[in-house]
Amino acid sequence: MKRFIIVVLFLTAQMMVGQNKFSELITLEGNRMEKAMMEGNYEVIVEYTYPEIVNILGGKEKAFQMISGGMEQMKSQGLEFKEIEIGSPGDLYNAGEELHCLVPQRLVLESNQGTVETESYLLAVSQDEGKTWYFLDTAQLTPDRVQGLFPNFNPNLTLPEKTQPKFTPSEP
Repeated sequence: MKRFIIVVLFLTAQMMVGQNKFSELITLEGNRMEKAMMEGNYEVIVEYTYPEIVNILGGKEKAFQMISGGMEQMKSQGLEFKEIEIGSPGDLYNAGEELHCLVPQRLVLESNQGTVETESYLLAVSQDEGKTWYFLDTAQLTPDRVQGLFPNFNPNLTLPEKTQPKFTPSEP
């Protein structure tokens, strides 16, 4: 029985790294990416986008065009970022050759009609043992997309449910 418990503990440790020793770096890089969003620096946003997403979009140039086009369309509709906050990164999970963790994010968009506040999560991914981090919004991750993007996704990492944005109308 004692041997069984030791084996289970070892296997669990292999699936989940636990406390996040990269928390400070993930927060720093997440804040750089969010600052780039606030400033419209699309090159930096592409650099922090998970490489497989960049490949799916057709490479860095096409990813840049798609991201900049989407952001410009948002601006043309009168929406602009008012606030972006990155929360504390969660526990680390081994996923094949990658490390994954969830990072809470709060966005506030402003328009003539009012403000929209969303609370969501980013999936932070490192492919080099924690030296570099990429991000993607979990709101777009269906189970099929997770399997397609991350064949070694750790099932112990539970992606949170999408939450509805909160709209506050402008005062007349």
